[in-house]
Amino acid sequence: MAQSRGKSGGMGARSRRPAGAEPTTDAGRTAPYLLPADLDRALRHLDNAELDRLRGAVAAESCRRGRPDGKTSEPGTRRRPAPVTPGQERLVLAAFESGLKPAAIAREFRLSRAQVESVVAAAKPGRR
Repeated sequence: MAQSRGKSGGMGARSRRPAGAEPTTDAGRTAPYLLPADLDRALRHLDNAELDRLRGAVAAESCRRGRPDGKTSEPGTRRRPAPVTPGQERLVLAAFESGLKPAAIAREFRLSRAQVESVVAAAKPGRR
């Protein structure tokens, strides 16, 4: 009795093809692999060992193609944010004095919250 694959070609039915065998067309050309339309749902059906094998294969293929594998950047490779210009400093101070919170100012001017807070702290009289 054969299992039905359903509409999406989900993970319920396992491929009968031997490991490493390429699917071929009638002309002998290699056919492209197709991912299911609901890939996120299909991945939920994998057990931990299968998921680990998939992650390893994706990392190896990413490395082969010279693409980053999605890991966080290595220490020391982070880019520093651009320095705040004098014009931005004046705008940040005016917004802060009008009552906007630092987080809202940071979003508005596309600065980090730390940059906004350092501008505000530097403008306070009697600083250190």
